Parts: sequence; structure tokens; C-alpha cells
Amino acid sequence: MTWDSIELNDGNLIPSIGYDEASLCSIDSLEHAQRSDLSTQLRDLETGSIGVSNFGVEDLKTLFKSAKIKPAVNQILLHPYVYEKQKPIIEYSKKHGIVIEAYSALSPLTTLPGGPLEKPLNEIAERKNVTPEQILLAWTKAKGAVVLTTSSKKKRLERYLDAGDLKLSDEEIKTIDDAGARGASRIQLKEIGKRLAWVGLLGALAVGFSLFSGVDVF
Repeated sequence: MTWDSIELNDGNLIPSIGYDEASLCSIDSLEHAQRSDLSTQLRDLETGSIGVSNFGVEDLKTLFKSAKIKPAVNQILLHPYVYEKQKPIIEYSKKHGIVIEAYSALSPLTTLPGGPLEKPLNEIAERKNVTPEQILLAWTKAKGAVVLTTSSKKKRLERYLDAGDLKLSDEEIKTIDDAGARGASRIQLKEIGKRLAWVGLLGALAVGFSLFSGVDVF
């Protein structure tokens, strides 16, 4: 159950699954980062490293113009359904020595079950005699990201740790990538459908109010 340590750009080490949160000060908005002297926060909060959360490429470019030190970690949403969308910030962070920390890595199984990933994850897991969640964690590690996850169940946490030794082939990674890309399109269509449904509902309510009250709302 080997999860290697990753060296940050400030020389500190963190494990590639989880970390001691006290050792990392995370800043979740560009405005906060621009107002703050990151080096002062590092000293005053007695933290080992500075991290940012959900920063995109343009956010980091803007931050670099004023920051005296670079953040060591960028914590972002990362799983196969959002990989293509997140690829630019993953590559940009890597280029500048910033470690990507992935949260919600297991979302395709927990909050978005039954999508295009289900079949390949189950097939790969069966071949390797592991669980689909372990395959997702191995995929995340293969993308060079630190995995941030938790569970209240001891056995599940043990499975997470056991995934540290799991290696995926290039073909398996591509299979997961492709299924994730197909799922991303479906999720996008669902979101558009939800928005249109809300617009339709609001329109119907407005018409109903207009008819009931005699007030012209259009």
C-alpha cells in the first residue's frame, strides 16, 4: 500500500493521498490571495506550505504578477468526467511546479453513478481483483495528482490505502479517459436541460401571476 510522498516547490513533502491539513494553508479566492502577502501568512499561521483552491490558469497568471512566493498546491475538482475541462490547469500547474490536489475523485461512483464509466471501471477492477473505487484512485494518481478523500468506514479507508500499489496500463488509462469524455458531454446536456426546465417553470409562474393579478409582467 505505497502512496509515495511528493516534494512541493518549497521543499516540503506531502503524501500522495491526504495530508495533515495543519501543514497547508489553503486560499480559496484570487481576491484573497491578491490582498494577502502569502509569505506573511506562511509565517504568521505557522504553516508548512501555501496552497490555493480552484484556481484556473488565468487566476494563477494574475497571482504570479503580485505574489512573492508561488503556491505549492492547487486543490481542484478532478475525476474522469471533468478531466478534459481541467487539463489546462493541470498542465499549467505542473509547468510551474505546483502540485494538483484532487478532491471528489470518487464522484463518478458516489454522486454520478450509472454513467459511461461504470462498465470500464468494473471490467478493469475485475481483471485486477480490486474495487472500482480503487481503480479511480489509481487513475487519479496516474494523472500526477495528490488524492484528497475520506470515509468514516475503516474498511473503505483501508481499500483507499491499498490502491497505492495499483498500476494502470496506458490502455486502461485511455479507456477511462475516453469514457470520462463521453460522460462529460452527457452531464453537460443534463445541466442544460435542468436550466431550460427552470426557465420554463419561472415563465409559467410569471404567466400564472400575470393572469391571476392582472399585472403585465412581460
